[in-house]
Amino acid sequence: MTLGFRRAALALLATLAACGGKAVGVLGQAGGDTQAGGTAAAGGAGNAGGTASGGSPQAGGASVACEYYDDDAGTLVSVRLINQTSAPLYFGVRKPSCTASPLFSVKDQNGGALAPLSSCRTPCDVAAELGTQPPCLGPCFTPDAISLQPGSSYTTSWSGLYADVVDLPGRCVSAPQGSKRCERASVIQPGTFTFSAYAGSALDCSQAPAPTCGACPPDVEPCPIPGGLVSGELRIVSTTVQLDAEYGVFPTSRPQREPAPDGDGSLRAVEIVFNE
Repeated sequence: MTLGFRRAALALLATLAACGGKAVGVLGQAGGDTQAGGTAAAGGAGNAGGTASGGSPQAGGASVACEYYDDDAGTLVSVRLINQTSAPLYFGVRKPSCTASPLFSVKDQNGGALAPLSSCRTPCDVAAELGTQPPCLGPCFTPDAISLQPGSSYTTSWSGLYADVVDLPGRCVSAPQGSKRCERASVIQPGTFTFSAYAGSALDCSQAPAPTCGACPPDVEPCPIPGGLVSGELRIVSTTVQLDAEYGVFPTSRPQREPAPDGDGSLRAVEIVFNE
């Protein structure tokens, strides 16, 4: 082995050791299903709803492994929309959109909105290898509206993940074309969160073909309406909940879901109730 080759090999080993022994590669995207809307401040890393709502590791002091910036695994928080009014309510978007929008938004205990994960985002491991990717393009469809009759409910779910924009340490960028700026999928910690949702009193079918948008069959409840837009009088409802083990939210040191404390294995749902 020549001296130059030996020096190159030692340099490579030192780089891998500095990144926790793991080479950064393209792992694809991670995320959940229904995400909360809003805008989160850059730099918050996995602390929402716990002891703080943001703050990435500071430079200096103990070194943070590059694996810290990998996406978190999500959880599964049930969210139930309940119509306790005397008239039908419609949930969805008010304007045509190519993005699947959640039916609710979430704020942490400090009032900071938790941004949803974009379907075209650049995870940190991808940014480190390939650089920030341009916005992806695909088919554009207005999301379905959901019709809820009086006394009915609709249950969806949230992965507990939110978009956390961070800057990678230089040692974690593994390729010349790599980028420090990336979006980490961070999972919430147990804490207080405020869920908000809006519903309209009418349905706008101007953006959808007539046969697919209109009155729902009486035996279908809740009823999805392809291409329907929310219109009419808007109702906005918020509820504040302490998310903990009863809702399937655990500290990161206990990532595995456990049965609820009552022992029956069921988890509570966040309920957003629309009253008269």
